[in-house]
Parts: sequence; C-alpha cells; structure tokens
Amino acid sequence: MQLGSVAWHEVALAVCTLLFAATQTWFGYVVAVNGVACHGCMALRLPIAHKVRLFDVACNVFMVMYVNAHAQAQPHVSALTALAVCAWRWNQRNVDAFKAVVHAGLVQFPLFLALCYFSRLEDARL
Repeated sequence: MQLGSVAWHEVALAVCTLLFAATQTWFGYVVAVNGVACHGCMALRLPIAHKVRLFDVACNVFMVMYVNAHAQAQPHVSALTALAVCAWRWNQRNVDAFKAVVHAGLVQFPLFLALCYFSRLEDARL
C-alpha cells in the first residue's frame, strides 16, 4: 500500500472518536473503539471497511436510542441528537475533507456532548 493511498481525513475522524473515551463510560469506550476501527478501515480502504462501518453505525444507533429513551436526559440530549442526525444526513452529499469537518463538528461533537450530559446524570443517580 502506498503512503498516498491513505485517506487522511478518515485518520483524523478516527482520532476524533477517541474523545468519547473521556466520558469514562461503556458507551464512550464502545464508540471510541468502533470509531477507530471504522474510520481506520476506511482510511486504509480495507475490503472489510463497509462491514465495519455498518456495525459501527448499528451500534451508534442503538446507543443513541438508549440514551434518548431516558427522560431525565431530555430535552438536552434529544436536541443534540437531532442536530447530529440532521447534520449526518446532510453530510451524505459532501466529500472528503469538508465531509470530515462536518462529521467531526456537527455529528461526533454534539453526540459526545449528549453522552457527557447523560453520563453526568447517571453518575448523580448512583
């Protein structure tokens, strides 16, 4: 594999997903590991990248639904989730570096904030 064949914007997204580990929650760790695997495979253009991406998206959808199902997290978490979902959908038409910036700033970061808010509530409940 040539060095030039690496999709560096995907490498940047893989690094950004590590932020989720800072929540010190199981969900945060899963997002971080899956995100690094997904964006890492996409960066290297591995044949398995599409399957890893589908698994990552499925896990993320499940975790977002779980977090949003808790009434004590509303309306903050649902507003952040709505922003992230709309940005994710809009971002399907963008490409490469711009797509990565939108994904990191308007999808990953709002969902990170939502998980931080939810995990703080969970900690207070314990």
